[in-house]
Amino acid sequence: MNTRCMPGFHAWNGYKFSQCGLEKPTIEWVYIPGGTFTMGSPTGEVSREADETQHQITVSAFKMSKYTITVAKFKAFVDAKG
Repeated sequence: MNTRCMPGFHAWNGYKFSQCGLEKPTIEWVYIPGGTFTMGSPTGEVSREADETQHQITVSAFKMSKYTITVAKFKAFVDAKG
């Protein structure tokens, strides 16, 4: 049975359906500001590996989903987007 086109069928397992297909999932975004930070371990840190040399990293600002995106939610997005 194709539940996507069932009359009056609006939601299933957290996904929204249009008349005969999935609607684009809504994603709540949070803004992550850019900045510079030190990556790596200090030389005196216990269990430090040779490839953990400290160095400066600069990251541009970006947005990230506020909540975990499951494989099922990503599939719903791909199906809705085409």
